[in-house]
Amino acid sequence: MKKNLFMVLSAACLLAACSNNDELQSGGQNEAINATATLAGVTNTPVSRGIVDGLPASGSTLAVAFARLDQTGKNDVYPADYTGVAAASPATIDNAGKVVFNPVLYYLTNDEIGKTKLVGWYPSTGTYNAGTVTFTIDGKTDVLLSNEKAGSRNNKFGTNDFTFAHKLTQIVVKAYASDAVSAGADGKWGKISKIEVLNQPNTCTLTLPATVATAGTPANVAIALKNADADMPEATLEQKTSSTEAVEMGYAIIAPTTDKTLKLKVTTSTNIEQEVTVTLPQSAGADQQYLAGKKYTVVLKFSVAGIEPAGTAITAWSEEGVVNPDEITM
Repeated sequence: MKKNLFMVLSAACLLAACSNNDELQSGGQNEAINATATLAGVTNTPVSRGIVDGLPASGSTLAVAFARLDQTGKNDVYPADYTGVAAASPATIDNAGKVVFNPVLYYLTNDEIGKTKLVGWYPSTGTYNAGTVTFTIDGKTDVLLSNEKAGSRNNKFGTNDFTFAHKLTQIVVKAYASDAVSAGADGKWGKISKIEVLNQPNTCTLTLPATVATAGTPANVAIALKNADADMPEATLEQKTSSTEAVEMGYAIIAPTTDKTLKLKVTTSTNIEQEVTVTLPQSAGADQQYLAGKKYTVVLKFSVAGIEPAGTAITAWSEEGVVNPDEITM
């Protein structure tokens, strides 16, 4: 009888243990982490898109990813870096700035050693490996990195948590014809078939939480033509009286550089190719270089004599704003 009672009690204990384990693995009494995020450079003007070509429709979400670093000892002791973090945590950000982790992340339950650090990046398609995230610079997709922030059950995420900042540079190209001979599809130049930024690094690597480096085999980055006919991938030159009336041709996302000059190559439908050197103006001052988080507008003048830069304007695109994934510009 005693033996049977012992077996019944043992089975009950085992069932209880299994139940507790299942509860812990599925979240149990743990609290889900809910966070908020903002992205710099948000407007409702659908030109010079700065995040990705073909953003999700309004009401949809932006796919990002985070890395998680848990406290390992008292007095804010954490692992030295993110190299031990095996995998990224997928998440989305909606138009209201709400971050949703999928699968759900939970706070640690130990109140003495219960803090968690998070840092996020965009796009989520970057290759994550032991604390680094590597992206191919494709000319259309920006790379963003958030600040690192810690939270716990007693000091939760949820207010002004993460700001995603631009880590690449945007080049916007505008163009105009200064005379009738150069203008139009039947003019000297015909249509613009391609504009490229020459010899650009093709990879960007984030070393979490805050280091950004660009490298890789230099490659030409094509300007994504904006002012193009529906049936042809070329843009038409319009005759204008001054550079202030130039028409935007498109944009490219490139690696920041300390070099104050860039080389562009223009190819037209009349089989003309010409390289143009663009030099930052002295007005750039101490920032006379192509910096992350800034937009550089280059105006090209087409004339009978050739193609020449007619001006360069510099503006920061990391301006204040709220998350609106379908209308992000730089």
